[in-house]
Amino acid sequence: MQCASDHSFVSLVRGNSRLHVLVYADYFLIWGNDGDEIRRFQSYLHKSFHMKDLDKLKSFLGLEVAGPRIRLGPTGLFLSQIK
Repeated sequence: MQCASDHSFVSLVRGNSRLHVLVYADYFLIWGNDGDEIRRFQSYLHKSFHMKDLDKLKSFLGLEVAGPRIRLGPTGLFLSQIK
């Protein structure tokens, strides 16, 4: 499902599985609650495009993500523009 207010944001919801994709120019930010679904989507993208997996998100478009791992908790993520 494409977000009505931001066409670069797409979500896939199947039962309890959620996959979210944010596209900016040639960057894809992919996250969700089902690791297998994320890997299947990444595999599909690798077959369709020349791309590199940059592993865990540390920063995106000048925003830094706090902590060594992204955890979407009840209060969300902590983002910073300190640098």
